[in-house]
Amino acid sequence: MEQEAVIKSKSKGIAKLSKKIKRLKNNVKGLNNELQQTVTLMERIRSYKEDD
Repeated sequence: MEQEAVIKSKSKGIAKLSKKIKRLKNNVKGLNNELQQTVTLMERIRSYKEDD
């Protein structure tokens, strides 16, 4: 019985961790997208300045 409780508790912990990891992955994806947009914007500004 004790072993089952330990296994259940560890499974819960693993499930929580995998949820956190998923959330972090999504955060990283979001940050990458923002960074890409910023870089694109900076490139546009640079090319706009060069056209003057």
